[in-house]
Amino acid sequence: MKNKKILLVLAAVFLLSSCGKPWEPDDLKDPDTDTPTASDSETKDPENTDHVENVDLISNIIFPESFTVGTYNKDSTAIISLSDSGIDISGENVSVDGNTVTVTNSGTYVFSGKLSNGQIVVDSTGAEKVTLVLNGVDITSSTTAAVNIVQSSDKVELKIAKDSVNILSDASTRSETDESNATVYSQDDLEIESEGTLYVKGNFEKGIHSKDDLEIRESTVYVEALDDGIRGKDSVHIESGNITVYCCSDGIRTNNETDEGKGYIEISGGKIEINAGMDAIQAVTDINISGGDFILVSGGGSINSSSQTDSQWGNWGGFGGMGGFGGGRGDRGGMTPPDQNIPANETNPPEMPENGMNGFGDMQGVDPFASYDTTTAESTSAKAVKATNSIIISGGTFTIDSSDDSIHSNGSVTISGGTFLINSGDDGIHSDTDLLISDGKITVEKSYEGIEGLDITVSGGTISVVASDDGLNAAGGSDQSSMNGRPGQNGFGGKGGMGGFGGGMFENPVGSITITGGTLTVNASGDGVDSNGSLTVTGGYTVVYGPTDSGNGPLDYTSEFLMNGGTFVAMGSFGMAQDVSSGSTQARTFVRVSGSANSIVKITDSKGNLIFETTSPKSYSCILVSTPEMVSGEEYSFYFNGELAGSVAAK
Repeated sequence: MKNKKILLVLAAVFLLSSCGKPWEPDDLKDPDTDTPTASDSETKDPENTDHVENVDLISNIIFPESFTVGTYNKDSTAIISLSDSGIDISGENVSVDGNTVTVTNSGTYVFSGKLSNGQIVVDSTGAEKVTLVLNGVDITSSTTAAVNIVQSSDKVELKIAKDSVNILSDASTRSETDESNATVYSQDDLEIESEGTLYVKGNFEKGIHSKDDLEIRESTVYVEALDDGIRGKDSVHIESGNITVYCCSDGIRTNNETDEGKGYIEISGGKIEINAGMDAIQAVTDINISGGDFILVSGGGSINSSSQTDSQWGNWGGFGGMGGFGGGRGDRGGMTPPDQNIPANETNPPEMPENGMNGFGDMQGVDPFASYDTTTAESTSAKAVKATNSIIISGGTFTIDSSDDSIHSNGSVTISGGTFLINSGDDGIHSDTDLLISDGKITVEKSYEGIEGLDITVSGGTISVVASDDGLNAAGGSDQSSMNGRPGQNGFGGKGGMGGFGGGMFENPVGSITITGGTLTVNASGDGVDSNGSLTVTGGYTVVYGPTDSGNGPLDYTSEFLMNGGTFVAMGSFGMAQDVSSGSTQARTFVRVSGSANSIVKITDSKGNLIFETTSPKSYSCILVSTPEMVSGEEYSFYFNGELAGSVAAK
């Protein structure tokens, strides 16, 4: 984008000062007596860097008034009936101390009943796994976790009996020696499987937390938490089920960044609904999604975007220097090829340097926010799907409303399938390195920049992008949760363009956009397609409805634009418009024209054959058209709302 407004940055301020905003709290807890304070939690979880303090518990899940007993017919080691008046045990390897029930060995343990102030503990030295079956329990603890898995030689299975309803709620405080930070807390691998329903309320920090691997399948789970909803330190696997998370911090998260092969999230199915104060799904390494239905809201949604003038939420990071201006003035007037005559209404145009004005060069690289603490911005991001290394999506249905980027990787993003409906307060899809789209249906209804990456390749799929800044932006920068600057702030103007405001300028053109297939429609208020390096089109069907202001163009590139196949149409303002590069092999027309919004544009060849037709959603003053049917030297006629405006020879 050209002429970007420099935004003041206060990213360290987490605008959701109450996690109850934008959600309305109900009376499930008394904030005057039950709300945790900094002293309650500051020393309990050294891994947690983003605990939200002094907030009301969000209350979007309607918890049942009590449990419901279902059926469980398999063999068991012990059957435990819970009650405040006494705990009845039939079987072995179970001990009771007050209202605390401890499982001490491998086996299957079936629980039912209610404890107003109690706990289930697993402290097993057995060689095999422990299976906890919840068959209608309602357990609340006023001092610690409701389920605390201290140790198990093998994984622990948490099974929910068929047709049962189970409620778990932890204390809002912990003692100094209590390591548990969740309602369901496990030091070992945890697997959750269900034919019933589990409700989990995290009054202290997290809802469900495994310090190793966490697997969820065939489960109906509702989680409400002051901090992360679901966390698996080493990994989170979700195969199926219905999972609903409302939380003040991250919805689903991993955080093991030190052990090789750990810290990833893998989802292959299920229905997942997350409303998170911060990131909805965050992996410290990789995310791989091959299926599932997702409804994801982060940071209050796109209405709480970084572009809001009354809010600083989402403005991650500092800024670099301002690039120099470049390029000369564009003509204005009737329909003519841009490189030909000056219109008659401008007989005395002002003289301009051949290569444009080169101003503000001494400001390049200046960072007025150099002292900004980037670690704080990382902990307060509000992205929908976020990973440090890579995101791979090959299937699934996604409805996303995010304050920050909707899909974001500090490494690469690969999309080879899936259906996406995205409303973002920042980037729709962002990658700091490679961004590859080979299939899928992607609709970005709202964004600051639609699709942004260092190197963008589109080889398939159906993609529609609406952006308040650039539609596609290659090497446009990285937001503060990754490297250097707020949305798309590393920028170059193209030939005849103005340099972007960036988090440090590149010495040489960097980045690329390559389109080899697919259908791509862009509606951008900034540059339609903007590459700070090269742009290459060899296939596909691309239509760009670019900006209406003269400070941007429907097409912007720094090094070259090779048009060697496919259909590419760019319509928008002419002030910063660019043509294809001389090395292109496919013919094109590039004309000046004055067109209004909602006008019908039709282009035919000399025999009247239709070459291209569209209805532009916005006004435009130039059109670049290149299709495989065009022949260099042949005349092409332009019709606007059915009237012939003129003919131009293709080059």
